[in-house]
Amino acid sequence: MASKKQVVALDGKKITLSNLNKILYPSFQITKAEIIQYYLGISQYFIDFAKHRPISMIRFPDGIDKEKFYTKNLPDFAPDFIKSNIYADDNNAYPLLETRPDLVWMANLASLELHADNVRLEKGKSFVDHIILDLDPPETFTYASLKQLALDIMDYLKTLGMSPFIKTSGSKGVHIYVPIYDVPFSDSFYEKLKKLSERILEKFPDRTTLHIRKNKRNNKVYIDVLRNRLIQTCVLPFSTRAIIGAPVSMPLFLNDFKKTESSRDFHINNASAYLLEKGNPWESFHDSACEFFGSGPKVKESRALPSLPADWFDQPSFEHQLASEVHELKQNKNTEIYENKWDGIRVFI
Repeated sequence: MASKKQVVALDGKKITLSNLNKILYPSFQITKAEIIQYYLGISQYFIDFAKHRPISMIRFPDGIDKEKFYTKNLPDFAPDFIKSNIYADDNNAYPLLETRPDLVWMANLASLELHADNVRLEKGKSFVDHIILDLDPPETFTYASLKQLALDIMDYLKTLGMSPFIKTSGSKGVHIYVPIYDVPFSDSFYEKLKKLSERILEKFPDRTTLHIRKNKRNNKVYIDVLRNRLIQTCVLPFSTRAIIGAPVSMPLFLNDFKKTESSRDFHINNASAYLLEKGNPWESFHDSACEFFGSGPKVKESRALPSLPADWFDQPSFEHQLASEVHELKQNKNTEIYENKWDGIRVFI
């Protein structure tokens, strides 16, 4: 009887693969070997975004129509080359995905969905480097309408000095990502993000809602920002989904997104060809960050820099306060203090 396990070498690391002929997507007869092959083919794109992020694996050892379970804590049987990081109060040693062997090992575990927390872990610290707007439509909302809403929201974000990127969820929704300069996760960050979602609601009140409960949404698209909370996750760009047909959460160039007819248009059999032809739609993601708490994006000087509007901030904008001209100083030394300022401008915040 042939062995169901085989040891392979990849980039100097040995990986034990098992049950490669196991069918994980019964309707399309897609095997584990095909999933591993897909991930190897798009590994450079996947790792570029996934590295340094805490990974959650959603595993389907017997296929998408069988039991699933979540793996947030690195298993004891993981090979030594898989790194992990404990960064949150849940004390999970989250696996990290840094190399092709890491990715293949996770795929071999039938991790048909790879999610990540919205943080980046480097040099012993954790940072938020992007925000996620998950557009979750009701059943009655057509994909064409959802697509138009996503485009309208992206246009609005651009007026705020942001550079939004788009990907299909691989399910029914779409995800808008906005790269930002590194900030530690904090209540202030999340409150600012909620204010942004409220502004989107004000801009598109007939099509969006912030109600978590579905029976309160009134057939509107839910703007989900909960994906940005600590130890909350979102499916990674290029990850497969545990849905019939093996769709993937696909980053796209804007013109190609406009041509999509479903959030499941891209799957393991056409995603690689798209990337080979077009390249990485998110190649400039890390270079497009804006200052989330500031007054505009810090990008190349050749680009026009729109400023965040004054009402973006929690406090009203300040008027310039110019010193008035005086010809005589008060003489009461007990109540008045003077300081010479010979050049420049002093700003009090």
